[in-house]
Amino acid sequence: YKRQVDVKVGLEGRNLAAMKPVLGIDLPDTKPYATSGRVLHENTQWRYESFTAKVGASDLGGNISIDRTEELTTVKGDLASKRLQLADFFQRGDNRKKPAAAADKGVLPRTKFDTAAWDALNADIKLRADSIEAGKLPMRNLSLHATLADKVATLQDLKLQIAGGTLNGNLSLDGSNNPARGKANLQVQDMRFAELMPDAAKASSDKVRPGRLDARANLSGSGNSVDDLLGSADGRMSLILAGGQISNFIVEAVGIDLWEMLKFKMSGDQNIAIRCGVADFGVKNGVAEAQVAVLDTEDTTVNITGNINLAKETLDLTLHPQPKDMSPLSLRGPIHVRGPMKNPQIAPDKTRLGLRGLGALALGFVNPLLALVPLIETGPGKDSDCGALIQEAKASQDKAAAQNKVAGKKAETSGSRSK
Repeated sequence: YKRQVDVKVGLEGRNLAAMKPVLGIDLPDTKPYATSGRVLHENTQWRYESFTAKVGASDLGGNISIDRTEELTTVKGDLASKRLQLADFFQRGDNRKKPAAAADKGVLPRTKFDTAAWDALNADIKLRADSIEAGKLPMRNLSLHATLADKVATLQDLKLQIAGGTLNGNLSLDGSNNPARGKANLQVQDMRFAELMPDAAKASSDKVRPGRLDARANLSGSGNSVDDLLGSADGRMSLILAGGQISNFIVEAVGIDLWEMLKFKMSGDQNIAIRCGVADFGVKNGVAEAQVAVLDTEDTTVNITGNINLAKETLDLTLHPQPKDMSPLSLRGPIHVRGPMKNPQIAPDKTRLGLRGLGALALGFVNPLLALVPLIETGPGKDSDCGALIQEAKASQDKAAAQNKVAGKKAETSGSRSK
């Protein structure tokens, strides 16, 4: 059949989700909207061209088409915005009740993906936005290409300026499997920690001033929610910190250097330079094991061992401080960071502290001055080779990215054969 429509329209409403009976597709719960544009209809296709829209404080415009047949709905769009405020498009008030299954008892999202509806939907959407507001994160110049075909959702060519740096990468979720299979290749370059902090926090925070951050994640996993995907993930995660400052009192507290802590309390604290920080984690079945993890400052090198369990959302990390100076009164020893990610417990290694204390007590019986010997730190720590550590982390990530790509091609080949 052939039915032609070519009209200019203007619409207003309280919520775009109410348009599902008309459009036949799910739309998010939104704030009140107003839109105008040109509507064209021919055969099975509707087009909304050169439209402009306001949703809450956000604006959106461009072209979108919906082609509906009995078997499949295909949505295509080329959209642009000067200002996107995510809270305008995803309401959490009376419009949408949070399901019990999505109750957030940890730090990872638990909302389930609804892949059942993907059988009858294909999509191809391009979006550009000058400014994006999500909480207090400063984000600009977003561009992405989202597709859904054969129950495989992809987010390609993602680019976003965030906190002075750049986030880019690709995401995919194959909903033809149960559980779904997901892959992520994300990279952050030159992000500035200071720009992540609100003005009030910037003014009051003089203890830690991290510099620039580069981070990368190459992960693949199975699951029907973000926490399930990460809880089964394999791959690699790395983080590189360059520059910045940290309170010398904090550094000495990590090493439990009583002499230095007392000195700073009496004479005043001062910041010291962070030379570098490198963390490289190999991920297997949702457990991220530290391969290399070092924070190097002018005063102390802190090596970190242990793991992060993404399935259980727990930490089991140990900090090993190595001072670069001598101290006459030190209880330096490992510091454990253990327990749930949401509220980990930080405590010194009681066994090591006990042994040093017993040594001091035993020598004290021989000569009171000898009791200080086990508490004297001679400062064996040396500057880390930051350049070598950074190159090692980057090399391991390149290897993980290549392995992830090969694994993805094998999975696609296997899937096509089974079909």
